[in-house]
Amino acid sequence: MNERMRAQFVASVRSMLNQQAHAQEEAQGAALGYEAAIEEARAWLERFCRI
Repeated sequence: MNERMRAQFVASVRSMLNQQAHAQEEAQGAALGYEAAIEEARAWLERFCRI
């Protein structure tokens, strides 16, 4: 994912959440370690991107 795609994704998520909820989710994501972040991404992909 390049920076432009990331910015579009973040803007989309922000529009779905209020500012406080977005800040809370962003902080929780930033607190994840590398392995936990990879596992979260893998789980998300399995839920939403089934081919």
